[in-house]
Amino acid sequence: MPININTLPRTQFDEIQITGAQMSGIAQSKNSGRTIPTVPTAAGTLEILLVVPFAATVSSVRVAFKDALAANDTNFVTFRLINKTTADSDVIAATDANTSKATGGTAIAAYTTRTLTLATAAGVAVAAQDVLALRITGAGTLANTLTEGTLIINYLVTG
Repeated sequence: MPININTLPRTQFDEIQITGAQMSGIAQSKNSGRTIPTVPTAAGTLEILLVVPFAATVSSVRVAFKDALAANDTNFVTFRLINKTTADSDVIAATDANTSKATGGTAIAAYTTRTLTLATAAGVAVAAQDVLALRITGAGTLANTLTEGTLIINYLVTG
């Protein structure tokens, strides 16, 4: 029988435990965001760390930048999100779909959200306090920098 939270005395709030499985879809869905520093034109890798706040399934990962970057098979960026806590397992794999390549990838449009392809279509399980690392790797010499970027990870709470 469901308990109406409005009828509980305040003294009993310490005893309430709600797991992700007991939450509604809206309450279960959370996100975290991070600012992405400028991605330089030179080849190399930029790494941004995040700590997972709770046990969850990563349901989507999105990025957006102030600048556009044309698709190019020689000069491109690759996005990869790995779980450093679990031996660098992929959340977002470094596949052509997660690049700005002309063949298999997608150009980056300014002020437009880009959803990256998860390693597993059903989502990737992560534990509370796992450390995730977004790696943005430039190949060749990019046509321009990517500035004022943002990263948004959507989670479905499981624990």
